[in-house]
This record gives sequence, structure tokens and C-alpha cells, in this order.
Amino acid sequence: MKVAIVAMGPSKSEYLKHAVLNGGPYTAWDEVWAINTIGGCIKHDLMFHMDDVLVQELRAPDNPMVKAMLGWMLHHDVPIMTSTTGGDLKKLAKEFRGKINEDSPKEHKRALIGTARLLEIAAPKYGKYKKLVSYPLQEVLESTGASYLNGSGAEAVAYAVHRKAESITLFGFDYTMQDKHIAESGRACVELLVGIAKERGIVVQVPENSSLLDANVDTKFYGYDAWEVKAVRTTDGKVTVSKTPKDLPSAEEVELRYKKVPEKKLSPMPRELLEHLEKVGKV
Repeated sequence: MKVAIVAMGPSKSEYLKHAVLNGGPYTAWDEVWAINTIGGCIKHDLMFHMDDVLVQELRAPDNPMVKAMLGWMLHHDVPIMTSTTGGDLKKLAKEFRGKINEDSPKEHKRALIGTARLLEIAAPKYGKYKKLVSYPLQEVLESTGASYLNGSGAEAVAYAVHRKAESITLFGFDYTMQDKHIAESGRACVELLVGIAKERGIVVQVPENSSLLDANVDTKFYGYDAWEVKAVRTTDGKVTVSKTPKDLPSAEEVELRYKKVPEKKLSPMPRELLEHLEKVGKV
């Protein structure tokens, strides 16, 4: 299985460019998975919304984007993988009721029955989202060896590793928001999972305008300021490195690099896509 996972960062534009230039999204992948609001924008086979939908409903009155997303999720026609479903609660309620026996103290019986009833009451509130599917957390943890899944994107990548994908292409995994250390703190988690995937022989691809894996940075090998370095990995796993001398950078360029100023800016509209849209009269 070759899978593309599309998240909400700027490099999602590369996926859109592929779909436009190739006449559709399925020319390079067997499945396309969408993360959260992207599920309302592109054709996909599976959507990841790992947030508890009832918790999201509490946010909805003060968050127009969440409110809109929950609205179309009610009628979504594609499976939505999430943390909690009505089926989960019904199963758990049944387990609680199964623990009740005649010899149990009255207080214990009352507590078990009360908990089971609460779960049964809550189950239909999840059930109104018809396409919710439980994320197989235990199975994913066992098969990946990872216990560090701190976002829907990371959990999607871990699921692809669990499914033993042949290749994983990540679009929109950019972690570029100003409060990225809070709102988008999952970059390290995703990069760890990328390492696990590559160790297992899974091909992982990232657009060159994404900040994930520093794909949008020209300098890939630290310390080789006076060299143009190219590394090529052959099919048997061997690596060939070639170095070509180049002019030394200026002191100002080095200081900017140390201050982590990006060498390439993320573009919301790739030049090739813009040119194509102009030709077909869409711009």
C-alpha cells in the first residue's frame, strides 16, 4: 500500500498541485488519508480526527472552524478514525455489567450499574457521527514500539507503519505556526515515527517546501560550508558521497543560519500550479 497523508500545513499545496496536474489524486497512491479539516476539502479514503467529538462539541460554540467541521462530519461518507466511538462505550458498559454477580456487595453492584448506565447514555451521542471508527491504539503501540503519539498526524503516521505501508508521503506536516511549541508540538513525534518507518524499509517522502525533516533547508549536512555535498543511496543500501568546492559564505550568511532563519519560504501557491491554472483560465 502506497499512502499519502494530507495535513493542514502550507505544503498541502504540493498535494493539490499533484492532483491538478495529474487529473486527480490517485495517480501515485493507493490510498489518501486526510487530517481533520482537510477531510472537507479533498477526496480521501480515511479521515483522522482523533479528538473526542464530545469534547469538540464543547469547543464548537466559540470556535467557528470546529463547529463547521462537526457539522459536515455528521454526514460524512468516509470512515473517520478517532479515539472514542459509541461502540467503544457500549462494549465497556457490557464489561461493567459482566462484573456484577450475586455475591458482590450492594455498593459495588450499584457502582457498576451506575457506570454502565452512564456509558450507555453517552453512546448515542457519539453514535450520531455515523462514520466514526475506533483507532486501534493497543495494536499500533504493539506493532510500532512507539508510545509517543501526541497528535492526529502522528497517530496517522503510526497507523500507516502498523499497516505495513510500502510508502508514506506526508503533505502539510509543516509545524510553522507562531505558537508551534504549544499548538503544533508534534513535529518531533512525527519525525521519530518517520525514523521507525524508514528502519522498517518503508519509503517516506516529504515535499521540498515542507519544514518537516528540514526538507525546505538547502544545507542538509552541518559543517560543510565550503562544499556542495551530494549523497546518493543505491538500492543495496550503500551510500556514495561526492563533494564539490564552493565559495565560503559571508559572515552575515553564517550568522543568519545560526539564528535558524529559513533558507526557503513556504509558498501557498506553487509557481507550476499557478501557471497551470492561468492556462486553463482558473485565475
